[in-house]
Amino acid sequence: MSFREWFRRPWQLPAVFIVAIVLPAAALSWLAWRTLEQDRALERRNIEERLQNVANAVAAGLDHRLVELSQQLATLPETSGLDLPADSILVTIGDAELTAYPAGRLLYYPSAPEGGRLSDGALVVAESLEFQKQDYPGAAAAYRRFAQSADPALQAAALLGLARCLRQNGQPQAALEAYDDLERLGAFVVEFSPAELTARHARCALLAELKAPELQQRALALFNDLRQGRWRLDRSSYELYTEQVRAWLPPEAALAEDAGALSLADAVVEAARLRQDMKQKAAGGRRSAWLRDRSVLIVWNNVPQQMTALAAGPDYVSRWSEIWKNQNVTVALADPESHAVLGSLPPAGEPHVLRSVIETGLPWNLMVSSANPARELELFAGRRRLALAGLAVIGILILAGGYLVGRARAGELAVARLQTDFVAAVSHEFRSPLTSMRHLLGLLEEGIIDNEERRQRYYRTLAHETERLHGLVEHLLDFGRMEAGKAEYRFEPLDAGPLVESVAADFRADLSSGDRLTVDICTSTVRIKADREALGRALRNLLENAAKYSPAGAPIRLALDAEETSAIIRVHDRGPGITPAEQKEIFKKFYRGAGARNQEVKGTGIGLATVQYIVRAHHGQVLVESKPGAGSTFSIVMPLETGGPAAHPAKSCARDARDPQKEES
Repeated sequence: MSFREWFRRPWQLPAVFIVAIVLPAAALSWLAWRTLEQDRALERRNIEERLQNVANAVAAGLDHRLVELSQQLATLPETSGLDLPADSILVTIGDAELTAYPAGRLLYYPSAPEGGRLSDGALVVAESLEFQKQDYPGAAAAYRRFAQSADPALQAAALLGLARCLRQNGQPQAALEAYDDLERLGAFVVEFSPAELTARHARCALLAELKAPELQQRALALFNDLRQGRWRLDRSSYELYTEQVRAWLPPEAALAEDAGALSLADAVVEAARLRQDMKQKAAGGRRSAWLRDRSVLIVWNNVPQQMTALAAGPDYVSRWSEIWKNQNVTVALADPESHAVLGSLPPAGEPHVLRSVIETGLPWNLMVSSANPARELELFAGRRRLALAGLAVIGILILAGGYLVGRARAGELAVARLQTDFVAAVSHEFRSPLTSMRHLLGLLEEGIIDNEERRQRYYRTLAHETERLHGLVEHLLDFGRMEAGKAEYRFEPLDAGPLVESVAADFRADLSSGDRLTVDICTSTVRIKADREALGRALRNLLENAAKYSPAGAPIRLALDAEETSAIIRVHDRGPGITPAEQKEIFKKFYRGAGARNQEVKGTGIGLATVQYIVRAHHGQVLVESKPGAGSTFSIVMPLETGGPAAHPAKSCARDARDPQKEES
């Protein structure tokens, strides 16, 4: 049974062989699956161990940087600072003063500045005329006199009152001039706001009432100065001014605020609150605050006199990425409320390590994952491929072993079956002449044959059957020697034509009609080197097969041809033909095709095997051309004798020998 037939008809295999293949294959598959699972688990464990070590190193490195920063803040002079990115600011908070570095980066402060104080009753006359008597011209004259004072606090308050009275008196242009004078006082605080900011804000309010076209320009300039932290304001004042300025501008105006700058201002407010909580305690610390949808790191060092604090955004923290730069990892930081600070979380299912705030003492939760999981897994892929290759080799060996055992078993069964058929066929072949001989000898022994002519005919029949029996025995013995490789051949140069004619003449004598066999010798001389007797026997076997398998009286063609370096002897019959599948089997010993079984043709099954042994010994080959229902042509192809003469064959003869139907047509 071939390997392909195994899979087409596996149920025909003995159960022991199915078990011998299926059970080891199933066990091997389970072992491969378990090995892969364990290898994957080992890979993940090794990766996690590496990530654990890297996470510990990163946590230690970040803690070291924070400690260094806190120590640096403790020794930092007030007038110097750090190399800070745009999202960071350094502040020094005293009992009554706050300084920021770099200057102009802080939008608002923890508290509003205190302005100058007016002496009691300084503007009582002007205020009485304005608010009680509503004498706006008189009040304006009174305010104008106080506006010439050398006291900036009195001057600022008088200019504000003058502008109010002028607006009420219907003198907007004069009111705008008063606001110009107030603006020149600059950062001097009046009514808890710088005089410059108060004047510019009041001017915009008056321009809005007048619907003056210059309002948008003035309001946009005011907004930009607020956004750049030009004045020292507290948070409520900053938000109030920016909200009013937005109301004066159209929606399409570019009024985007820097969320990072706002979060820094909120962080400074938070630092000031921390100083109030700690009061006179000397302490340092660090925390992560989520302000304005942004993460801000606050690191401080507090002494009784002042607090030095750094408010740093993600850009500052990202500078510390050199800690894990060459570790092939991705680091993500998140505050205790799980807001992202730096990096991004790894995809679900990828190995990672988490270090909480409680474990590390850092202001963030730390998560470490592989930067290139595919590359990291590739480190283990070679070992896995080697293991799979080993299992594959074992599987192939098991399948190959099972296949070979099954094939050997199937071959043994086939040979045993063929041998049984052979013994039955040989027994039948032997029984026929023996039965005839026994019958004739019995008649002769009993003396009932008194006719001398009959007696002589019986003797001749006995001699013929004896010769036939002897031929069968010799044929079997010769085949055994051929199969064992011990057959002896006497090669000699000879002309194939006379040999073919001699075999044909002997074979005609055994036919019921000598005209049934036709011989075509297409050349005058075909020189070959052969054993005359062995080659004649091979040719005789082919003729006998042609006679057995052809219908009674059907013609048999025997032809000799020469082509280039080969001699070709062809035997064509009109039998049932041979299927392509059987053409590969008919030269095996003991094999008998379906035609022999269907037609009950006598034979031992070694005739064609004998032909092939003999032809191979002559360095030739046996070819068969056959189609079911169209007869068969067996060809013996042998090399011509080297240097021997060989007449070239007539092409028409060679063609007719291969296709006899053309001659009949």
